[in-house]
Amino acid sequence: MERWQYNSDSSVALLLCTMDIQPYMYEPYASSTDDDSTSGDSEEEAELNAHQMRLGNTNWCLCGKCVSAEAFEECVCCKEIGPINTKKETDAPITGHLQCIVEHPGFTTNCLDVWALQMAYENTPKKYRKANATVNERYRHTGYRNCTKWIWGYLGKNNRVVLPACVVKAIRDKFPSTQYVGFKYPKL
Repeated sequence: MERWQYNSDSSVALLLCTMDIQPYMYEPYASSTDDDSTSGDSEEEAELNAHQMRLGNTNWCLCGKCVSAEAFEECVCCKEIGPINTKKETDAPITGHLQCIVEHPGFTTNCLDVWALQMAYENTPKKYRKANATVNERYRHTGYRNCTKWIWGYLGKNNRVVLPACVVKAIRDKFPSTQYVGFKYPKL
């Protein structure tokens, strides 16, 4: 009888391929005042400038539903994210061709439906709940969590992804507030 053996290298590679996560893709850029700068910085500066050019406009939006965000990390369209495109393609026989992920019936059900969000919030561990949060804050937070699980699955502790601007806009429109936090990197 052949015994199954766990191969961590192939499992991690398979996980990274299916989640479309690249090494260091969520790491912040170094400031231009770093002492160890080299001649290769011009390439990095060009990439940083390209990211910063996304601020203050929606020229980067491919779905037509994004809004400008305060941080360039948040200026990303659903059509630029592989797992979201995979979700739309996989469900296309049922949903038809969708221009944006917020048009998907699963998005409405999982991320905007008050009853589904109430149930998901009750299943959220208490350590991840913000004390004294308003109802709309709870719904927004739970909507973001549900969207992440729906698209990427469970990511694990301190593993975060930037949600597309169209998703953030739809959830904020449904559950408004006077101030928003935006994407935060996990504490080290």
